[in-house]
Amino acid sequence: MTQTPEKIKQPAIFGGIHGNELTGLYLIKKFLKQPHLLERNTFTASPILGNLKAIEACTRFIDKDLNRCFDIESLETVSDETIIYEKQRAKEIKEIITSNNVDCIFDLHSTTADVGLSIILVNDHPFNLSLASYLSQINPEVRICSFFEKDQPTSFLNSLSPLGFAIEVGPIAQGVLDFSLFQKTENLINEILNYLDRWNSGITTSQSEFVTVYQKLMTVNFPLNSFNELNAFIHPEIQNFVAINPGDSLFISFDGEVINYTETQELYPYLVNEAAYYAYNLAFHLMKKTEVRSPILLVGLRNTMMGNDNLHCGLM
Repeated sequence: MTQTPEKIKQPAIFGGIHGNELTGLYLIKKFLKQPHLLERNTFTASPILGNLKAIEACTRFIDKDLNRCFDIESLETVSDETIIYEKQRAKEIKEIITSNNVDCIFDLHSTTADVGLSIILVNDHPFNLSLASYLSQINPEVRICSFFEKDQPTSFLNSLSPLGFAIEVGPIAQGVLDFSLFQKTENLINEILNYLDRWNSGITTSQSEFVTVYQKLMTVNFPLNSFNELNAFIHPEIQNFVAINPGDSLFISFDGEVINYTETQELYPYLVNEAAYYAYNLAFHLMKKTEVRSPILLVGLRNTMMGNDNLHCGLM
């Protein structure tokens, strides 16, 4: 069972966890210059820059992906981490979160993949699903994805707080800005903060009974040759959030051979052809499309434990 928050006292918004993802980075810079934009009746959200050295260099990371450095082992190891900058920065970010009593984290990312506006849940907290459900209801462009795996720890920034989630927007190239996507992301943040403020004020936000959630089931890697080099393109029919079925084409080799999907269930690709994933030979994720009951969080019952199984996302 998970307890819903009585109030969100200190939300934080992060950008630049990856230094070349400029949408979130420049939104944070905007908020730092205009902090009144993050003010609401019941709180003022904190804008925080992520990977400072990678931001300066306009690269994803310096030594290691910062968004893979928030696991317990990395954060609690007492050693000289001066060689791996991101491990030290992760510890600094944890200290910022702890010292400022941050209780809700939103992490802004952008991708070269055509995902539109997507939310990535990393746990099964009903408050996060309720908020995500509301956002997808008021904006059909918003899709909810879950990377939550029961009893599996995560090393993402969002693991530092049970409340909040990542926002992944695209398509946009690394190291560039796009006005439309920037504006859509800022609008999404405004809706999030308004929702939190209404919650703190005891106002229940109505939403649909069911919501679509894409649950990550597996990762698909590029085919490699004997020299451990890429040996195929992603098939042009593979698109984000478009169903693939047994027998459908996944890849086309450089020799023209078509490689088909051999799993037995209909799944949905996500983060197709993300540029940063080429370093790991990762082509895309495959997600299961599910319809789950939206949590009904009653403001008058905020101090009670939510025991309804439907409030645990149905994503086990």
